[in-house]
Amino acid sequence: MVKSYRYNDNDEIDLINTNGCVMELTTNSNQASFENSFMQLSTWVAAYFGLPEVTLSALTGDASFKAFYRVTHEQKNYMVMAAPPHKEKITEFFEIDKLLIQRGVRAPTILAVDLAQGYFLMEDFGDLLYYEIISENNMPDLYRKALATLLNLQSGTTPNLPHFDELAIQTEFSLFTEWCLKLLNLTLSSKEEAVLAKVFGQLIEVFFAQPQVLVHRDYHSRNLLVLDDMSGAPGVIDFQDAVIGPITYDVASLLKDCYLTWPQDKLNPLLEDYYLALRADKKAAIPSFEVFHRWVDWTGLQRHIKVLGIFSRLYLRDNKSRYLYDMPRVLAYVLAVTQVYPELAEFNDFMKQRVLPAFSAYWHKQHIPILATPKDKGNYHALLEQVA
Repeated sequence: MVKSYRYNDNDEIDLINTNGCVMELTTNSNQASFENSFMQLSTWVAAYFGLPEVTLSALTGDASFKAFYRVTHEQKNYMVMAAPPHKEKITEFFEIDKLLIQRGVRAPTILAVDLAQGYFLMEDFGDLLYYEIISENNMPDLYRKALATLLNLQSGTTPNLPHFDELAIQTEFSLFTEWCLKLLNLTLSSKEEAVLAKVFGQLIEVFFAQPQVLVHRDYHSRNLLVLDDMSGAPGVIDFQDAVIGPITYDVASLLKDCYLTWPQDKLNPLLEDYYLALRADKKAAIPSFEVFHRWVDWTGLQRHIKVLGIFSRLYLRDNKSRYLYDMPRVLAYVLAVTQVYPELAEFNDFMKQRVLPAFSAYWHKQHIPILATPKDKGNYHALLEQVA
Protein backbone atom coordinates (compact mmCIF):
# COMPACT_ATOMS: atom_id res chain seq x y z
CA MET A 1 0.00 0.00 0.00
CA VAL A 2 1.21 3.53 -0.76
CA LYS A 3 1.69 5.10 2.65
CA SER A 4 4.12 7.98 2.13
CA TYR A 5 3.15 11.62 1.64
CA ARG A 6 5.02 14.90 1.73
CA TYR A 7 4.38 18.60 1.18
CA ASN A 8 6.09 20.18 -1.82
CA ASP A 9 7.21 23.76 -2.32
CA ASN A 10 3.66 24.82 -3.22
CA ASP A 11 2.22 23.55 0.05
CA GLU A 12 0.52 20.75 -1.85
CA ILE A 13 0.78 17.04 -1.14
CA ASP A 14 2.94 14.63 -3.14
CA LEU A 15 1.99 10.96 -2.97
CA ILE A 16 5.16 8.84 -2.87
CA ASN A 17 5.47 5.22 -3.94
CA THR A 18 7.68 2.63 -2.31
CA ASN A 19 10.63 3.66 -4.50
CA GLY A 20 10.46 7.24 -3.34
CA CYS A 21 9.02 8.56 -6.62
CA VAL A 22 6.25 11.12 -6.77
CA MET A 23 3.16 9.31 -8.03
CA GLU A 24 0.55 12.04 -7.94
CA LEU A 25 0.23 15.68 -7.01
CA THR A 26 -3.03 16.38 -5.24
CA THR A 27 -4.65 19.77 -4.77
CA ASN A 28 -5.93 18.91 -1.31
CA SER A 29 -4.04 21.08 1.16
CA ASN A 30 -5.39 19.17 4.15
CA GLN A 31 -2.93 16.30 4.66
CA ALA A 32 -4.99 14.53 7.30
CA SER A 33 -8.08 14.60 5.12
CA PHE A 34 -6.13 13.26 2.14
CA GLU A 35 -4.57 10.43 4.15
CA ASN A 36 -7.92 9.44 5.62
CA SER A 37 -9.70 9.39 2.25
CA PHE A 38 -6.88 7.43 0.64
CA MET A 39 -6.84 4.86 3.43
CA GLN A 40 -10.61 4.57 3.25
CA LEU A 41 -10.43 3.92 -0.49
CA SER A 42 -7.68 1.32 0.03
CA THR A 43 -9.75 -0.46 2.66
CA TRP A 44 -12.79 -0.49 0.35
CA VAL A 45 -10.81 -2.07 -2.48
CA ALA A 46 -9.16 -4.59 -0.16
CA ALA A 47 -12.57 -5.65 1.16
CA TYR A 48 -13.76 -6.46 -2.37
CA PHE A 49 -10.87 -8.89 -2.85
CA GLY A 50 -11.12 -10.23 0.72
CA LEU A 51 -7.63 -9.03 1.58
CA PRO A 52 -6.27 -7.16 4.62
CA GLU A 53 -4.66 -4.55 2.37
CA VAL A 54 -3.86 -3.76 -1.26
CA THR A 55 -1.31 -1.71 -3.14
CA LEU A 56 -2.78 1.23 -5.04
CA SER A 57 -0.52 2.80 -7.66
CA ALA A 58 -1.53 6.35 -8.50
CA LEU A 59 -1.96 7.29 -12.16
CA THR A 60 -1.88 10.65 -13.90
CA GLY A 61 -5.21 12.43 -13.65
CA ASP A 62 -7.08 14.56 -16.18
CA ALA A 63 -8.70 17.99 -16.15
CA SER A 64 -11.32 16.87 -13.62
CA PHE A 65 -11.35 16.19 -9.88
CA LYS A 66 -11.19 12.40 -10.38
CA ALA A 67 -8.24 10.36 -9.10
CA PHE A 68 -7.19 7.07 -10.69
CA TYR A 69 -5.24 4.13 -9.30
CA ARG A 70 -4.19 0.71 -10.49
CA VAL A 71 -4.43 -2.37 -8.28
CA THR A 72 -3.17 -5.86 -9.08
CA HIS A 73 -4.81 -9.01 -7.74
CA GLU A 74 -3.85 -12.54 -8.76
CA GLN A 75 -1.73 -11.20 -11.62
CA LYS A 76 -4.59 -9.18 -13.09
CA ASN A 77 -4.82 -5.40 -13.14
CA TYR A 78 -7.90 -3.40 -12.17
CA MET A 79 -8.67 0.31 -12.30
CA VAL A 80 -9.82 2.24 -9.25
CA MET A 81 -11.48 5.65 -9.60
CA ALA A 82 -12.24 8.00 -6.75
CA ALA A 83 -14.44 10.94 -7.69
CA PRO A 84 -15.94 13.43 -5.21
CA PRO A 85 -19.73 13.09 -5.62
CA HIS A 86 -20.30 16.81 -5.05
CA LYS A 87 -17.98 17.70 -7.94
CA GLU A 88 -18.28 14.82 -10.42
CA LYS A 89 -21.17 13.08 -12.18
CA ILE A 90 -21.01 9.78 -10.31
CA THR A 91 -24.45 8.39 -11.03
CA GLU A 92 -24.25 9.49 -14.67
CA PHE A 93 -20.96 7.63 -15.13
CA PHE A 94 -22.50 4.46 -13.69
CA GLU A 95 -25.67 4.61 -15.80
CA ILE A 96 -24.01 5.66 -19.07
CA ASP A 97 -21.41 2.92 -18.71
CA LYS A 98 -24.21 0.33 -18.71
CA LEU A 99 -25.90 2.02 -21.68
CA LEU A 100 -22.73 2.02 -23.77
CA ILE A 101 -22.02 -1.63 -23.06
CA GLN A 102 -25.57 -2.48 -24.12
CA ARG A 103 -24.88 -0.73 -27.43
CA GLY A 104 -21.75 -2.73 -28.09
CA VAL A 105 -19.31 -0.01 -27.06
CA ARG A 106 -16.21 -1.15 -25.15
CA ALA A 107 -16.77 0.84 -21.99
CA PRO A 108 -15.10 -0.57 -18.86
CA THR A 109 -17.01 -3.19 -16.90
CA ILE A 110 -17.73 -1.90 -13.40
CA LEU A 111 -17.08 -4.59 -10.78
CA ALA A 112 -17.97 -2.65 -7.65
CA VAL A 113 -19.23 0.83 -6.88
CA ASP A 114 -19.98 3.00 -3.87
CA LEU A 115 -21.95 5.95 -5.23
CA ALA A 116 -22.06 7.72 -1.87
CA GLN A 117 -18.26 7.82 -1.69
CA GLY A 118 -17.63 8.06 -5.43
CA TYR A 119 -15.58 4.84 -5.51
CA PHE A 120 -15.41 2.60 -8.58
CA LEU A 121 -13.53 -0.65 -9.16
CA MET A 122 -13.41 -1.36 -12.88
CA GLU A 123 -11.87 -3.31 -15.70
CA ASP A 124 -8.42 -1.94 -16.52
CA PHE A 125 -8.08 -0.79 -20.13
CA GLY A 126 -4.33 -0.29 -19.81
CA ASP A 127 -2.33 2.74 -20.93
CA LEU A 128 -2.35 2.63 -24.74
CA LEU A 129 -4.21 5.83 -25.44
CA TYR A 130 -4.76 6.68 -29.09
CA TYR A 131 -2.88 9.90 -28.39
CA GLU A 132 0.24 8.06 -27.29
CA ILE A 133 0.53 5.55 -30.14
CA ILE A 134 -1.12 7.20 -33.14
CA SER A 135 1.07 7.84 -36.19
CA GLU A 136 0.67 8.62 -39.86
CA ASN A 137 0.83 4.89 -40.57
CA ASN A 138 -1.79 3.64 -38.11
CA MET A 139 -4.07 6.69 -37.99
CA PRO A 140 -6.51 5.55 -40.73
CA ASP A 141 -7.03 2.15 -39.10
CA LEU A 142 -7.41 3.55 -35.58
CA TYR A 143 -9.85 6.22 -36.72
CA ARG A 144 -11.95 3.78 -38.75
CA LYS A 145 -12.34 1.62 -35.67
CA ALA A 146 -13.23 4.67 -33.59
CA LEU A 147 -15.84 5.75 -36.15
CA ALA A 148 -17.31 2.24 -36.24
CA THR A 149 -17.64 2.41 -32.45
CA LEU A 150 -19.23 5.82 -32.78
CA LEU A 151 -21.92 4.34 -35.03
CA ASN A 152 -22.72 1.84 -32.27
CA LEU A 153 -22.78 4.58 -29.68
CA GLN A 154 -25.31 6.54 -31.73
CA SER A 155 -27.56 3.55 -32.44
CA GLY A 156 -30.74 2.56 -30.63
CA THR A 157 -33.58 4.57 -29.22
CA THR A 158 -32.97 7.96 -27.67
CA PRO A 159 -32.01 7.41 -24.01
CA ASN A 160 -33.30 9.44 -21.09
CA LEU A 161 -30.43 11.90 -20.87
CA PRO A 162 -30.20 15.69 -20.74
CA HIS A 163 -30.53 17.44 -24.08
CA PHE A 164 -27.87 19.74 -25.47
CA ASP A 165 -30.43 22.54 -25.50
CA GLU A 166 -30.05 26.24 -26.20
CA LEU A 167 -29.37 27.06 -22.54
CA ALA A 168 -26.54 24.51 -22.42
CA ILE A 169 -25.02 25.86 -25.63
CA GLN A 170 -25.23 29.47 -24.42
CA THR A 171 -23.59 28.40 -21.15
CA GLU A 172 -20.69 26.97 -23.14
CA PHE A 173 -20.38 30.19 -25.16
CA SER A 174 -20.19 32.10 -21.90
CA LEU A 175 -17.02 30.15 -21.05
CA PHE A 176 -15.34 31.92 -23.94
CA THR A 177 -16.63 35.40 -23.11
CA GLU A 178 -16.02 35.04 -19.38
CA TRP A 179 -12.72 33.16 -19.19
CA CYS A 180 -10.89 33.40 -22.51
CA LEU A 181 -11.43 37.13 -22.87
CA LYS A 182 -10.43 37.52 -19.21
CA LEU A 183 -7.21 35.63 -19.90
CA LEU A 184 -6.48 37.97 -22.80
CA ASN A 185 -7.63 41.09 -20.92
CA LEU A 186 -10.04 41.96 -23.73
CA THR A 187 -13.15 44.10 -23.26
CA LEU A 188 -15.81 43.91 -25.96
CA SER A 189 -17.36 46.89 -27.64
CA SER A 190 -21.12 46.88 -28.23
CA LYS A 191 -20.46 46.10 -31.91
CA GLU A 192 -18.27 43.13 -30.99
CA GLU A 193 -20.90 41.86 -28.58
CA ALA A 194 -23.37 41.95 -31.46
CA VAL A 195 -20.95 40.01 -33.68
CA LEU A 196 -20.59 37.30 -31.06
CA ALA A 197 -24.33 37.14 -30.45
CA LYS A 198 -24.89 36.71 -34.18
CA VAL A 199 -22.41 33.86 -34.62
CA PHE A 200 -23.61 32.14 -31.47
CA GLY A 201 -27.13 32.23 -32.87
CA GLN A 202 -25.92 30.82 -36.21
CA LEU A 203 -24.17 27.94 -34.47
CA ILE A 204 -27.24 27.14 -32.37
CA GLU A 205 -29.30 26.89 -35.56
CA VAL A 206 -26.82 24.38 -36.97
CA PHE A 207 -27.01 22.31 -33.78
CA PHE A 208 -30.77 21.95 -34.00
CA ALA A 209 -30.86 21.37 -37.76
CA GLN A 210 -29.19 18.00 -37.19
CA PRO A 211 -30.60 14.63 -36.05
CA GLN A 212 -30.28 14.37 -32.28
CA VAL A 213 -28.48 11.29 -30.92
CA LEU A 214 -26.44 10.13 -27.95
CA VAL A 215 -23.30 12.29 -27.78
CA HIS A 216 -20.18 11.36 -25.80
CA ARG A 217 -19.00 15.02 -25.77
CA ASP A 218 -15.26 14.24 -25.44
CA TYR A 219 -14.68 11.65 -28.13
CA HIS A 220 -11.00 12.16 -28.91
CA SER A 221 -7.54 10.61 -28.76
CA ARG A 222 -7.11 10.95 -25.00
CA ASN A 223 -10.36 9.13 -24.24
CA LEU A 224 -9.86 6.20 -26.62
CA LEU A 225 -7.55 3.27 -25.89
CA VAL A 226 -6.19 0.35 -27.87
CA LEU A 227 -7.21 -2.81 -26.03
CA ASP A 228 -5.51 -6.17 -25.81
CA ASP A 229 -8.44 -8.18 -27.15
CA MET A 230 -9.69 -9.62 -30.43
CA SER A 231 -12.44 -7.07 -31.11
CA GLY A 232 -10.19 -4.30 -32.38
CA ALA A 233 -12.67 -1.77 -31.03
CA PRO A 234 -11.23 1.02 -28.89
CA GLY A 235 -11.88 1.27 -25.19
CA VAL A 236 -14.00 4.34 -24.46
CA ILE A 237 -13.69 6.35 -21.25
CA ASP A 238 -14.69 9.70 -19.72
CA PHE A 239 -18.29 9.54 -20.91
CA GLN A 240 -20.12 10.88 -17.85
CA ASP A 241 -21.05 14.14 -19.61
CA ALA A 242 -22.98 12.37 -22.39
CA VAL A 243 -26.11 14.14 -23.65
CA ILE A 244 -28.57 14.05 -26.49
CA GLY A 245 -27.18 16.36 -29.16
CA PRO A 246 -26.19 16.87 -32.82
CA ILE A 247 -25.11 13.82 -34.76
CA THR A 248 -21.84 15.42 -35.92
CA TYR A 249 -20.61 16.49 -32.48
CA ASP A 250 -18.51 13.42 -31.71
CA VAL A 251 -17.12 13.00 -35.21
CA ALA A 252 -16.04 16.66 -35.09
CA SER A 253 -14.44 16.03 -31.70
CA LEU A 254 -12.49 13.08 -33.11
CA LEU A 255 -11.39 14.51 -36.45
CA LYS A 256 -10.74 18.01 -35.06
CA ASP A 257 -8.95 16.79 -31.94
CA CYS A 258 -7.78 19.55 -29.58
CA TYR A 259 -4.55 17.65 -28.91
CA LEU A 260 -3.38 16.79 -32.43
CA THR A 261 -3.99 17.66 -36.08
CA TRP A 262 -4.05 15.83 -39.41
CA PRO A 263 -4.05 17.07 -43.01
CA GLN A 264 -7.55 17.49 -44.38
CA ASP A 265 -6.84 15.13 -47.28
CA LYS A 266 -6.22 12.38 -44.71
CA LEU A 267 -9.44 13.13 -42.86
CA ASN A 268 -11.80 13.55 -45.80
CA PRO A 269 -11.95 9.84 -46.75
CA LEU A 270 -12.71 8.93 -43.15
CA LEU A 271 -15.48 11.51 -42.92
CA GLU A 272 -16.93 10.38 -46.25
CA ASP A 273 -17.02 6.73 -45.15
CA TYR A 274 -18.68 7.69 -41.88
CA TYR A 275 -21.21 9.77 -43.80
CA LEU A 276 -22.02 6.88 -46.14
CA ALA A 277 -22.46 4.54 -43.17
CA LEU A 278 -24.95 6.95 -41.62
CA ARG A 279 -26.82 7.23 -44.91
CA ALA A 280 -26.95 3.44 -45.25
CA ASP A 281 -28.30 3.08 -41.74
CA LYS A 282 -31.34 5.19 -42.73
CA LYS A 283 -32.28 5.75 -39.09
CA ALA A 284 -31.68 9.49 -39.33
CA ALA A 285 -32.34 12.09 -42.00
CA ILE A 286 -28.87 12.74 -43.40
CA PRO A 287 -28.59 15.47 -46.09
CA SER A 288 -26.05 15.86 -48.86
CA PHE A 289 -22.37 15.47 -48.01
CA GLU A 290 -21.85 19.20 -48.59
CA VAL A 291 -24.41 20.06 -45.91
CA PHE A 292 -23.09 17.31 -43.62
CA HIS A 293 -19.53 18.63 -43.96
CA ARG A 294 -20.78 22.10 -43.06
CA TRP A 295 -22.45 20.62 -39.99
CA VAL A 296 -19.13 19.07 -38.93
CA ASP A 297 -17.24 22.33 -39.45
CA TRP A 298 -19.72 24.50 -37.59
CA THR A 299 -20.31 22.03 -34.77
CA GLY A 300 -16.55 21.72 -34.36
CA LEU A 301 -16.32 25.52 -34.30
CA GLN A 302 -18.78 25.70 -31.41
CA ARG A 303 -16.75 23.08 -29.56
CA HIS A 304 -13.46 24.88 -30.08
CA ILE A 305 -14.88 28.23 -28.98
CA LYS A 306 -15.99 26.50 -25.79
CA VAL A 307 -12.61 24.80 -25.35
CA LEU A 308 -10.78 28.13 -25.54
CA GLY A 309 -12.88 29.13 -22.56
CA ILE A 310 -12.39 25.86 -20.69
CA PHE A 311 -8.62 25.87 -21.12
CA SER A 312 -8.52 29.48 -19.92
CA ARG A 313 -10.59 28.58 -16.87
CA LEU A 314 -8.41 25.58 -16.07
CA TYR A 315 -5.49 27.97 -15.80
CA LEU A 316 -7.11 31.00 -14.16
CA ARG A 317 -9.35 29.17 -11.70
CA ASP A 318 -7.76 25.73 -11.25
CA ASN A 319 -4.08 26.64 -11.76
CA LYS A 320 -3.64 23.97 -14.46
CA SER A 321 -1.27 25.59 -16.91
CA ARG A 322 -0.52 22.65 -19.21
CA TYR A 323 -3.64 23.30 -21.28
CA LEU A 324 -2.32 26.72 -22.30
CA TYR A 325 0.08 24.90 -24.61
CA ASP A 326 -2.84 23.36 -26.54
CA MET A 327 -4.63 26.67 -27.11
CA PRO A 328 -2.71 27.67 -30.26
CA ARG A 329 -3.91 24.47 -31.90
CA VAL A 330 -7.51 25.10 -30.86
CA LEU A 331 -7.33 28.65 -32.19
CA ALA A 332 -5.99 27.23 -35.47
CA TYR A 333 -9.07 25.05 -35.75
CA VAL A 334 -11.31 28.08 -35.18
CA LEU A 335 -9.61 30.17 -37.86
CA ALA A 336 -9.55 27.27 -40.31
CA VAL A 337 -13.37 27.36 -40.29
CA THR A 338 -14.11 31.08 -39.90
CA GLN A 339 -12.00 32.06 -42.90
CA VAL A 340 -13.81 29.61 -45.22
CA TYR A 341 -17.47 30.49 -44.71
CA PRO A 342 -18.65 33.96 -45.85
CA GLU A 343 -21.41 33.89 -43.21
CA LEU A 344 -18.70 33.97 -40.56
CA ALA A 345 -16.77 36.91 -42.04
CA GLU A 346 -17.46 39.35 -39.18
CA PHE A 347 -16.52 36.78 -36.56
CA ASN A 348 -13.41 35.90 -38.54
CA ASP A 349 -12.39 39.58 -38.55
CA PHE A 350 -12.93 39.76 -34.79
CA MET A 351 -10.82 36.66 -34.18
CA LYS A 352 -7.99 37.81 -36.44
CA GLN A 353 -7.95 41.48 -35.47
CA ARG A 354 -8.62 41.24 -31.74
CA VAL A 355 -8.20 37.71 -30.40
CA LEU A 356 -5.23 36.49 -32.43
CA PRO A 357 -2.97 39.49 -31.62
CA ALA A 358 -3.96 39.26 -27.95
CA PHE A 359 -3.13 35.56 -27.88
CA SER A 360 0.17 36.17 -29.64
CA ALA A 361 1.16 38.79 -27.07
CA TYR A 362 0.03 36.56 -24.20
CA TRP A 363 1.97 33.53 -25.43
CA HIS A 364 5.14 35.57 -25.80
CA LYS A 365 4.69 37.12 -22.37
CA GLN A 366 4.15 33.71 -20.76
CA HIS A 367 7.03 32.18 -22.73
CA ILE A 368 4.70 29.59 -24.24
CA PRO A 369 6.42 28.09 -27.30
CA ILE A 370 4.29 28.37 -30.43
CA LEU A 371 5.65 25.16 -31.87
CA ALA A 372 4.00 22.26 -33.63
CA THR A 373 4.41 18.98 -31.79
CA PRO A 374 5.13 15.61 -33.45
CA LYS A 375 1.37 15.02 -33.19
CA ASP A 376 0.57 17.95 -35.47
CA LYS A 377 0.38 16.99 -39.12
CA GLY A 378 -2.34 19.38 -40.23
CA ASN A 379 -3.35 23.03 -40.53
CA TYR A 380 -1.51 24.08 -37.37
CA HIS A 381 1.56 25.31 -39.24
CA ALA A 382 -0.28 28.04 -41.13
CA LEU A 383 -1.35 29.64 -37.85
CA LEU A 384 2.21 29.48 -36.50
CA GLU A 385 3.33 31.79 -39.28
CA GLN A 386 0.78 34.35 -38.09
CA VAL A 387 1.59 34.30 -34.38
CA ALA A 388 5.27 33.39 -34.15
